Amino acid sequence: MFKHAPVNHPLRPVYRTIAAVASAVTVLIGAIGYFSTSSQEYFAANDSKVLGLLGMNPGHALLMVGSGVVMLLALLIGRNVDSTISFLLGCALMAVGTVGLLIMRTDANFLSYRMSNVIVAYVIGSLLMAAGLYLKSGRAAAAAH
Repeated sequence: MFKHAPVNHPLRPVYRTIAAVASAVTVLIGAIGYFSTSSQEYFAANDSKVLGLLGMNPGHALLMVGSGVVMLLALLIGRNVDSTISFLLGCALMAVGTVGLLIMRTDANFLSYRMSNVIVAYVIGSLLMAAGLYLKSGRAAAAAH
């Protein structure tokens, strides 16, 4: 899958930091969302707002916390697990953002998505995908004689 991704990129620590910050923000938003909406049904479409603009329900909040924690654990493990998980989680967030965009104004909006949620999913997904492409590590290639 990552056949052409650079190995041991010089900016790898920067990309690890970007992935860690994006994951921590995801956990923080999810935790705030859960505590703000914990009295509601888990996947009920509602008009609850978190941080003034994000649509949220407890199920959506727990999914955010879970995905952020998975990414942080992958970053702690390292050994290219972080690269793979970051890229796949970024792709998943892009897909969830697109599905949220499609079902936003329908009865199928079980995550209480709003346009601001789509934008946040796209931004965090893009950051994680980019980080996933540059987090790959390995042994330095042997010099050809």
